[in-house]
Amino acid sequence: MPIAPAPIPEITTPVPLSTDPDNFEARADQAWTELPESIEGMNAAGLVTFNNATEVFERAVEIEAAALVAVDAAGLVGRSSAPLVVGAGVKPVSLLEAKPKLAVLNKRVVILQNSDPTIRMFGTISSVTSSSAFAVTVVSSGAFGSGNFSSWQIIDAAFFGAAATAIEVWTANQAASLAPTSLYGATESQPFIEPGAAGTFTFDGNAGWSFHTTIAGTGKTVGAPTNFKPGQSGRIRFVVQAGAGPLAFSTVWKFSFGPPVTASTNGLVFVISYYVHDASNIEAVYIPNMQA
Repeated sequence: MPIAPAPIPEITTPVPLSTDPDNFEARADQAWTELPESIEGMNAAGLVTFNNATEVFERAVEIEAAALVAVDAAGLVGRSSAPLVVGAGVKPVSLLEAKPKLAVLNKRVVILQNSDPTIRMFGTISSVTSSSAFAVTVVSSGAFGSGNFSSWQIIDAAFFGAAATAIEVWTANQAASLAPTSLYGATESQPFIEPGAAGTFTFDGNAGWSFHTTIAGTGKTVGAPTNFKPGQSGRIRFVVQAGAGPLAFSTVWKFSFGPPVTASTNGLVFVISYYVHDASNIEAVYIPNMQA
């Protein structure tokens, strides 16, 4: 149990003051006599505080170790000595012992560097070779730190509160944990491949909220999007290329004065800003003539 430090001995007051020369010497002598005892009391209080903090730290380490043992007993923690580079991409994992409950396709995991837990990668098991060998796909927003290390713990993300990926935010995955980095990743503009001649732009809310694309050629339409959810908002950025014609719009896109005549001059940029009221009513604003 923590120990309360003893009160620090006080120095007799009033203390010597230059404004009271008649009593200065006597009070100074008294304060000087009492000062060592006060300093000793402060040192003792500091030592008690340090010991209390050490005890708390040691208990925290014990609790963390016990938690890892419990999780490990459940088969949801593995250890690896194979070298891995911190960053996005596919990470081949080779465990020191088989963990069939951990090596499960599509399970979200945390790859934690043993000597520095702030170095970690969040990802999803994308392929399984055996109960001790699998691959984890890490997205760019899921890598923290840098370097090449060969001592790792692989933990079921359910025990770590791993931050949701952008896709999990877009698809409203209820099992994912939301974090600020999740929102930043989800709001990033996503590239969209322009459809062919007289084609339709069909934006998918499960692939992003904001998009950027090009327009070249005529007869193209911004169609009714898929998987846009009420309350969703974003923007779509078009860069006009040579030979482009004005866009047509599905009736779900609601502009203040009807569908706009979009720019067709090569090199211009225009934006459609939107808010989803429901699947049939997407409130939209056309912003023309932006600089590329």
